[in-house]
This record gives sequence, C-alpha cells and structure tokens, in this order.
Amino acid sequence: MILKAQIVSIDYNTGSCQVHIPQFDIASSTTASILSAQFCEPPGVYKGYNVSDLVWVAFEKNLIDEPVVIGHLGVPTMVDSAKGGALLGQTLDIQTRAQLPKETFIKTAESDYDSLVKIINKVKGLEEITKAAGDLPTLLESYQNTLNLLDTKIKEAGNNNTGNSPVSPPSIPSDYTGTYTNLTPLSVDLGGIKAANHPNGFNKVPITDVLDELLYPYQSPVITNFAVDPTTGLQLKGTDFNLKRITANITKKSKPVTKIEAYLNNTCIGTQTTLNISNATPIEFTFDDIVINSSGTQKITLKVYDETDTAVEQSASYTFIYPRYFGVSDATTIDAGLLADIKYELQNAKNFNHTYTTDKQFPFVAYPKASGNNLTVVDMAGQTQTWTRHEIKHTINGNEVDYLLYTGESSLVTKYKYTFTISN
Repeated sequence: MILKAQIVSIDYNTGSCQVHIPQFDIASSTTASILSAQFCEPPGVYKGYNVSDLVWVAFEKNLIDEPVVIGHLGVPTMVDSAKGGALLGQTLDIQTRAQLPKETFIKTAESDYDSLVKIINKVKGLEEITKAAGDLPTLLESYQNTLNLLDTKIKEAGNNNTGNSPVSPPSIPSDYTGTYTNLTPLSVDLGGIKAANHPNGFNKVPITDVLDELLYPYQSPVITNFAVDPTTGLQLKGTDFNLKRITANITKKSKPVTKIEAYLNNTCIGTQTTLNISNATPIEFTFDDIVINSSGTQKITLKVYDETDTAVEQSASYTFIYPRYFGVSDATTIDAGLLADIKYELQNAKNFNHTYTTDKQFPFVAYPKASGNNLTVVDMAGQTQTWTRHEIKHTINGNEVDYLLYTGESSLVTKYKYTFTISN
C-alpha cells in the first residue's frame, strides 16, 4: 500500500522523520495519524527532504506502524552532485488544474522511473487532494494517466496546503447545467409546476428545465375572433343549409402550434398542419359540401394543438326550433290560417314580452305546444290577464306542428306591452 503523507519533523541524526498520513485521521484527533518513518535512502542522504514536503510512504512488511518515505510527490528541479547525483525536488504547486511541464515525472524509491505507482482513487474533500478512500484497483501505465486523473479530481488546493489555508472556489464552466433530484411527490402546485405533471417527483431533471417550468408556466394557444358562416344560433327548424366557412385568429404561447382541426359535432371536417402561427395569425376553413341538418342542435368546433398534443377549442352551435307568432285580429274567431301571413320570431326563452300596436283589435300569441302547456300573461300595470287558449295545427316546411294560440281582449290603447311566461 502506498499513501500520501506530509513531513512534520526530521531527525537528521537518526535519519528518520515524523509524517502525517491523512488517511489515518479520525474525527476527534489527528494524533493517531502522525507516525515515525524512515527514509528509503542511505544514511545521511535525504535528497532534499524538508519539513512540510508532500511525500509518498510505503509500509515495511505491510505494517501500518512502520512507514517508509520512498519519494517526493513533487517536481524534480536539479541534480545535487554533492549528494551522489540525487534529484532534489520541490513541493507540487497545485492549482484548480494540474499543469506541469511535459518532462515532469513522479520520483519513486531508488530513482526507478519505470515503477508504477498506485494512487488515490477517491478524493473526499476540496481543501486537499490527499484524503482518499483507498487504492486504485489497477496500476497506471504512465505519468500522463496520473496527471489526467488529478486533472479531473482536483477542485481546490494551494501551495503546500495542509487544509488550514483558505482557498478560492473553483470556477464553473459556462456550459454547466447540473441536475436536480428529489423523488418526493409534490403535494401542491408551486408557480407553474403542476403536481400532476410530476407524480414521481424529480429524477435528474436539468435545472434549467425545472426553473423554466417554475418561472414560466405553460400557456396553451389562444383562439380569438372565432366565427362561422352562416352565423350560428337559432335557426328555423326544417330548413337544411350548407356550411360555408370557419374563421379565427390563433396566437402561439408556450409551444409552437402543430395542428388545427374543424369539427361538425364529433366528425372532423377539416385539418391544417402546415402552419406558421405567431400572434393573432388568421386561419380559415372553407367548405363546399358540408350540409347542416336542420334538426336539434348542430355543433361547430375549432381545435388547436401545440407540441404538447393537448387541444384548446372554441365551439358554436346551430339550434333549430319552430317559431313564435305575435299579432292582432279584428275578430275573436281564430284559425291556423291567421298565422300564414304573419312574420315569425325565433325565440326559445320561457319568459318573454311583446309590444302590440292595436286599433281596438284583439292581440294574440302562438307558440309550439311542445314548449309548454300553459301561458301566464301580465299587463303593463302588473295585473295578470286571462287570455283564451286555442289548440291548432300549423304547417311549417311541410311539417304539421301542434301549436297553442292565446287571444286577449281588445283595447282602446294603441300600444300595449305584455309579459308572457310559458310553463308545463
């Protein structure tokens, strides 16, 4: 086993020293990690060792209490002829990156440059590179491999730093993104982050994605000025017609718009996928053969999709009904023919009113019996009036329809307003 150590003191008389081996530190004290060691050199030859030098130590007979200093962790700088040609060294100058001359090598015992050195495989701290968990399982084939490993492991250090000197924080590369992991499911919405979108929490999600979702919540596309031709709303029952066009303005929000669809009820009648939607971009669907069946309710829907494949939509409907009739009669005798020449009105509210213009005539109202069996009439004074009820048959677009026709009393007032309420 070969470990890094630092010389604490040197006894030149005995050719020994005391070394601090960080690997043996315990939480409460470093005393147990300061051991007496011998130099692996002939007596009196110390090859430039000084107090505070960083050195490699091996262990005699693999006993941890018999360390032997076998060489510097440093840069050879000169040859000392007075010491038998031994190479003197200086302490390694460690920066945030290990940058050494190409001719640099790690000096090992007996100047054997072909020996392979086991080095530390795990760095526990940023203050020094020497607190390691154990040896690398394989030997490095060259010092270049050693340098590459140091280059990736070193974060902070300083010249001869023993862990007590302050060091500057490492620089962060401009392209560093990082990830965030928290597997606890979200319990509430936070900013733009929806709990439903992260049922399993976060697992190595890029930090930029998390911040974007938090600070810039998703917004779906916006549909404005939605219109249908012919105009939707109440239509006369029994008269079919063709759908001509659908128009709208679409605004892109968080994601690009990828598809727009037009529907008649549940049937897709048009699709657009070649799009360049930005702000209030106009779109149009035109049709030649889409027939609107004049019964019940026919719904027109526009759906807009973005890259999330989620649709936003707007709808409008055609509601087909039989009309109501309002008029006056010179006689009290009423029949279905009375409605033939009167302009109808399309209404479906249960509460409604009408102002009659009369000349001592009888006002009347007629509506489909299916709307309700009973009619309450209130005059302008707030008094409930009793109108005569008639059941008649009325033909509309070839369909015979049951109608209720109510007539009131003649009045000397030329304009009179009545309020009506239909009920079952």
